Amino acid sequence: MQQQSPLDLLREFADIDKRRKTCGVTPLEYLRWQDLKSQLDAMRSRRSQPMAPKKQAAPRAGDTMTRLVVEFRSAERLSRAWMHNVNGAGVFVSTPFTPEVGEEFRFLFVLKDSGESFEVPGVVVSNSVANGFSTNSLGMGVRLKPIGPQDRDALEALVALATGEAG
Repeated sequence: MQQQSPLDLLREFADIDKRRKTCGVTPLEYLRWQDLKSQLDAMRSRRSQPMAPKKQAAPRAGDTMTRLVVEFRSAERLSRAWMHNVNGAGVFVSTPFTPEVGEEFRFLFVLKDSGESFEVPGVVVSNSVANGFSTNSLGMGVRLKPIGPQDRDALEALVALATGEAG
């Protein structure tokens, strides 16, 4: 596999970073964003002069909360991911990585079969611990942050659909 030039890495990073802040990225795209960020940071540190005065750090691309798109094939899949053992609403999100506990995301949950979606902020509270304390899945346990009454109604309707409690 041919190594990408620094300019190609920067372009790919900028593209993913823009989507990360706007329309959202999948967990795999987020993982790629993290990899590109590490590569670019390493290149930057190799070029910096050890005796050069330190500049005040400008806000970095990583300072903005990531909008993570999480798709569930069906309401049944979402109901299996819904967590009842966390304080407040929670969900287990399968990912190819385990983010640090305390990391915050904006989650856009999408039900592929119905097209319904809901966006809510959340914080990672566990790594690779799914419902029933199963540790067989790679991913993150997420506690959804408190939301306003209108958003709460939309979330409750989506959860009711997922758990089969819709009237």
